[in-house]
Amino acid sequence: MTREPKRDGAPARPDRPRVLIIDDDPDFGPDLEALLAPDFICRCALSGEEGLGAVAADAPDAIVLDLMLEGGRNGLEILAALRGAHPAIPVIMATAHPSAETEAAALRGGALYYLHKAAGRSEVAAKLKRAVDVAATSRERDRLRRDLHAGAGAGTFLFSSPRLRALERQVDRFAAAGQAPVLITGETGTGKTLLAREIHRRSQRASEPFLQVNMGAIAPGTAVSELFGHLRGAFTGAVAHRRGHFEAVGHGTLCLDEIGDLPLETQGLLLQAIEEHQILPLGSSTPRPVHTRVLAATNRDLEAMVTQGAFRQDLLSRLSALAVHVPPLREHVEDIPDLARYFLGRHAADLGLPSARLTPAALDLLQRSDWRPDNVRGLRVALLRALVLSEKPGHIDAAALDLPPARREPAGFDYAAAKERAVREFQRGFLRHAFQAVGGSATHPRPEEIRRVAELAGIPPHTVRRILKELGPPPPPTGEVEAAES
Repeated sequence: MTREPKRDGAPARPDRPRVLIIDDDPDFGPDLEALLAPDFICRCALSGEEGLGAVAADAPDAIVLDLMLEGGRNGLEILAALRGAHPAIPVIMATAHPSAETEAAALRGGALYYLHKAAGRSEVAAKLKRAVDVAATSRERDRLRRDLHAGAGAGTFLFSSPRLRALERQVDRFAAAGQAPVLITGETGTGKTLLAREIHRRSQRASEPFLQVNMGAIAPGTAVSELFGHLRGAFTGAVAHRRGHFEAVGHGTLCLDEIGDLPLETQGLLLQAIEEHQILPLGSSTPRPVHTRVLAATNRDLEAMVTQGAFRQDLLSRLSALAVHVPPLREHVEDIPDLARYFLGRHAADLGLPSARLTPAALDLLQRSDWRPDNVRGLRVALLRALVLSEKPGHIDAAALDLPPARREPAGFDYAAAKERAVREFQRGFLRHAFQAVGGSATHPRPEEIRRVAELAGIPPHTVRRILKELGPPPPPTGEVEAAES
């Protein structure tokens, strides 16, 4: 049976995360609970088997697991069982005898963090809070993906990078901008039309039609008829009245993709429709009012086209009053894990295949690859191919990705930038292990720990502080990536 350690502190808050401590030391659980009160509710299990039963009966928000369990399966074996049966619950591996070898084994096995039992309250609490937050984020992403498949939240942003979050805030502002047109720019495959759909979905027009028209696919000489319609007899072959896209959409949103391909002679009519909210179908002498919102997308340099006389300056000025640029995938590679999980889940559902997870090596390869010229579209296609061709059901390794040679190389070969990255990687790894050696943490270093690390490294303490400041917060360990994939 698990037992609740005695509490002497502040009254319990109902929203406190629940933590299960699996350790065969009868004193460790109560001691840890005393450290964590009143921020967490702790339960203890004195063996791995007891802990597995406790998780099955009442799943906690996070687990602290002893590495050196005795009298049965050890901590790594219990970790494997937990990851198999309860992959969404984050596990922190704890040990009184830390080493680089056991840390690597724990993180490879799926532990989110590796904890020295002598760590102070602030470090333990910080790691537990982060573990709970990671699990909550993972559950929210799962919910969003289910909503996407159900159609309830189609187009919801799943990105976490600061740049894409800023883009999302811009989308919200543009969605609320009434009938004002929006110009969306970006390279091929970056998701410009998906962004247009998101603007529509978040606007007051969400219940009205959304129509995407590729201007490059319209037959020569038919752009006016396609957009504004025509009357019977307006030209040879016009045997019946036809509504154009503006009238068909009504109060909805019309997305003109590849606006740079719109013929010059039609651009003035589009400007009139936007400015005066009326159109003139071919063969008609009576303008018709329209209430359509226009969103335009392009991967071309419209300013250069204006200079060349291929695009109207007045139309560009009107469209670009509200402009948003979608960055290429190489500029927000931190979003690739979210995108990859989404695409794999979507492909698996569409094809009736079991879901699959990327190995850390595969994820690393995706983030190091150059996704020009097709960006997110290229990532989606690569993952579809990997899912279908993978010889390991449920797992996709780097070999299964089978990326073309051009995709295996980084986007650039800047010697100085590469050297800087290598130096920072070395500094980060060295300091992490140095702080562990003195019983501290590079995340929340104490002055005494900084002094001891400086002595160990043979450098002044102020140099250690400067390097820590330059490096900033450490990236999540490999185990965190695996936990977020669960």
